[in-house]
Amino acid sequence: MISENPKISIITVCYNAEKTIENTIRSVISQTYKYIEYIIIDGDSTDGTLNIIKRYKDNIDVLISEKDNGIYDAMNKGIKASSGDILYFLNSDDVFYNASIVEKIVEVFLENPANKIVYGKIIVGNNTLRNTNLSQQHNPYLKNKIDLFVKGMCHQSFFSKKDVFNITGLFNLKYKISADFDWAVKLFQNEIPMVYIDNPIAFYNPEGISHKNIKLRRNEKQKIIFQNSTLFDLIRFSFRRIKYI
Repeated sequence: MISENPKISIITVCYNAEKTIENTIRSVISQTYKYIEYIIIDGDSTDGTLNIIKRYKDNIDVLISEKDNGIYDAMNKGIKASSGDILYFLNSDDVFYNASIVEKIVEVFLENPANKIVYGKIIVGNNTLRNTNLSQQHNPYLKNKIDLFVKGMCHQSFFSKKDVFNITGLFNLKYKISADFDWAVKLFQNEIPMVYIDNPIAFYNPEGISHKNIKLRRNEKQKIIFQNSTLFDLIRFSFRRIKYI
């Protein structure tokens, strides 16, 4: 059970993000929900990122700046540093859909106390909300693991109770781009109760690390699918993928 006013830990990981980090920070601190713990994990940036972050030091509860082993290592540091009931990861080139979305998510958690995940849509667009295709929404309702395999996911769509990570473990660092997909597979394998809302959560910049490493992303995803599937799962996946395309 969570309290009537659960603390939401919002975790932003960044590295040399001086062009985008300010919009991300402002989208967090403008939220109408009051009980937010804001955590920024910086990978020892060498540009002006830290100078921008320090302008907002009164709004940031935890700042860690040190070298890391990639985005998921930084995200794991954020999990360990957090004290919230519910966790959310907002990358340094993404922004919330509006100022009241966290408040909306909390309402859904309180209305559905047995659920450990609340997720919705993301809208593809960059940090400044320019070049944004408002009709291009991702993360539809996922009924099962095969849905996840076919449609994929963006972690920016998922708010998770912190104790979920006691079940799934932290993000697997052997995956450089797809550890969040691996984590989502574990949600279904462990039958983690979740609820979907037909609302946009955030604007997602599609030009990040996964866009720049499409081959690696594809290879990691295929490996995760094969390692977590029966023969029957693979047959269903192949059929659904053809149909979905």
